[in-house]
Amino acid sequence: MEQERLMAVVESPTQHNGEAAVQRRVHRDDAFWRSHEQQRCRQGLSIPQYCQATGLALSTFRHRINRLAAAEAGSALGEGSGRFIALAQPAPRVQVDVVEIDVVLPDSMTLRLHGAAARQVLDRVLARLP
Repeated sequence: MEQERLMAVVESPTQHNGEAAVQRRVHRDDAFWRSHEQQRCRQGLSIPQYCQATGLALSTFRHRINRLAAAEAGSALGEGSGRFIALAQPAPRVQVDVVEIDVVLPDSMTLRLHGAAARQVLDRVLARLP
């Protein structure tokens, strides 16, 4: 059966109120959850309805389905692990010609310009000089 293939059961005997009981630990892989999500969609049930009908834990179902969706979205974007994207950093530009000027205006006002704005003002002033 498909469901038995998807589940690995480990049993260990324990004592409970003086009676021998069996504690089960069930491991369900991604294929198990993907299969259940496809079945839920085919049946047209909400997640709470499906979990109640199948006996699955609602919080676990939501967690696993969200994790699968995130992994599939990451692989669709071309991310290897879905968590980290390496970006190439451009080489820093070396500024050989750094321009800074102070323009002193009437009434004790000083306008300090840097970079491209300073270069434009300086070019215009030099162009008007005789």
